[in-house]
Amino acid sequence: MAERTAVEVLIEETGAVPSTLVDSACEDKRRNDLDIDQYWCVFDVESPVPHPNLKGAMIKARDNGVATAVSNPCFELWLVLHHAAQTAFLETDQAISIRNAIDQSDGKHLADADYMNRRTEAVRRAKSLEKRHRNNGTDFPDDNPSSTVYKLLEALKVDVSQD
Repeated sequence: MAERTAVEVLIEETGAVPSTLVDSACEDKRRNDLDIDQYWCVFDVESPVPHPNLKGAMIKARDNGVATAVSNPCFELWLVLHHAAQTAFLETDQAISIRNAIDQSDGKHLADADYMNRRTEAVRRAKSLEKRHRNNGTDFPDDNPSSTVYKLLEALKVDVSQD
């Protein structure tokens, strides 16, 4: 029987820029009264105009033990990867349009059935993009398209092998 673990996810600072999210996570992490095992910041790069100070936010997160799950250009790319390979550069509006064509969404909500049983493919495609960028010498934030959301799934021990 598979081991099950309770996970509590707290979401703060929705809509904030990456540097603000990382600053908040680092500040919370320094508090002694919190019983939190992992800190994660999930954010987008955005394109054609990226969020300010992305590299600085990533460095600060790394230096303070805050993990990141970043989608470039946006989270919708992660959703697209559940259904199709995407290797060409995308602007945010293009990624949103592709995602909307897949699931006829009209915003931030999604139907679990459209995505949960496709996790394995999304992870495989995201890792393939990561390998491609590494082989090409393409570094963050120029690694469009890319998504490291799969690392958050792995940290949460979400099973992606049984889809």
